[in-house]
Amino acid sequence: MTHPYAKQLTKALKVMKQANDAVNAILDDAELLSIKTVVEAHQVKAINYLAILMGDNGQLTAAENVPQYGPVTHFFGKPIEVRPLVTPKDLTPKDNEREQFFQQRDDLYNEFPTLTNDELMARCSQPGAENVIRAVAKKAGVEGYKTAEIDVLFLDSIREAVEAQMEETKLLAEAEAKLNK
Repeated sequence: MTHPYAKQLTKALKVMKQANDAVNAILDDAELLSIKTVVEAHQVKAINYLAILMGDNGQLTAAENVPQYGPVTHFFGKPIEVRPLVTPKDLTPKDNEREQFFQQRDDLYNEFPTLTNDELMARCSQPGAENVIRAVAKKAGVEGYKTAEIDVLFLDSIREAVEAQMEETKLLAEAEAKLNK
């Protein structure tokens, strides 16, 4: 579908492109670069608008020759220490690490009712132990396991939940054994 005023718009578009080239040539001076960039951006916006009205996709872009500046190395004459860029690391655990973590969680889950709070707090000082304790709390269904402070009250609530789950599992196993006899 063409625009009803396609002829006029085509002429206007041609004149605007010529004007854009002429204005860029006039402002092509290093001291006028900032003015040229702003003027060219507005002209390109208008040219693209007309092109889109006519059914074109308006792919003209502005400021193709804008200078590229490197990182700032001095500030008021004093050198600036430039830190190296941080490269993203893949933090997805490997399968063996996941299995090892789940094994640690299950082992601690089974030991939890027999350990004292002092023993558990001593384990918290080991690297990664806090995550294992939180994983046990999650498995036991303790509310706020993600953000709760690991203290005696939190450990007691985990212990109670683990003991309740173990008791429930034991009762279910006994009932199932009676049904299978």
